[in-house]
Amino acid sequence: MNPTPVIRVVIADDHKLVRNALRSEIARETDMQTVGECTTGDEVLPLITAAQANVVLLDLSMPG
Repeated sequence: MNPTPVIRVVIADDHKLVRNALRSEIARETDMQTVGECTTGDEVLPLITAAQANVVLLDLSMPG
């Protein structure tokens, strides 16, 4: 039997409290994994590519 695929998540938010809360909730799920975090818009696209993310949780009003 094949293992369940893991959903690779990048968190992009300039507020540490929000990132920590999202990371904690994702960690509770067996089929999801946080593969990267960033704090500016300029970091998002390179991180998505490098981390091979499937999903991005993106704050639309952050620096850069």
